Order: sequence, then C-alpha cells, then structure tokens
Amino acid sequence: MTKDRPSNEVRFLLDEGHKADEGKARLDLVYWPLVFELAKVLEHGAKKYGDTNYRLVHNARRRYFAAGMRHFLAWWNGEKIDPDTGLTHLSHLLANIQILYEADQADDRSTDTNP
Repeated sequence: MTKDRPSNEVRFLLDEGHKADEGKARLDLVYWPLVFELAKVLEHGAKKYGDTNYRLVHNARRRYFAAGMRHFLAWWNGEKIDPDTGLTHLSHLLANIQILYEADQADDRSTDTNP
C-alpha cells in the first residue's frame, strides 16, 4: 500500500457491498430453463424451414399470431406437449411471441396485407 492509494485488498474492502448495476437488466430474474426450451423450438424451426425463414413469411404477423394462439389454446385446454414436435406448447407460444416481437421492433410490415 502506498501512502496516497490503498492496496487492492483494502480498496476492495472499502467498496464491499457496492455494485454499479443500477438501470441494467436484471438477468438474474430470467428463468433460464425456459430460454433453453425456446431455443429448442427455434432450432426445430430452423432445421425444418431455415434459420430465419420466418422473416420472409407472407402475412407473418397474422400467421404467427394465429400459430401462437393455437399453441396457447392447446395448452389452455390441457395439452402440455405439441404432438408434432414433442416440445411444450408454451415454448412454441414463446417462439411465436419472439418472432412477433422481432417484427414489431423492425416495424416491418412489408409482408403483411389487409384482411
């Protein structure tokens, strides 16, 4: 330790209990097993259609909303697992929400048409 500056050990003890993370995302609150289930659904779609094929789907917002609702209603009616994939309906719902969220963030309605 120098006269003007404390050693690293002393400085750590002086700062103990403080972390400048205010305003940052609380990723410790994320339920990580769900993230892995979401990734499984996205991987299934990527193998079947291509990694980002969902970005090219005509009427994507309407179609992914409908797909998400089908998964939601299947879960609501007591069916936990999608029979086509063996993955949960809720993880499929999340994948549809992610696709809708991405489209909304891009504000891309280029493939949408009016009913």
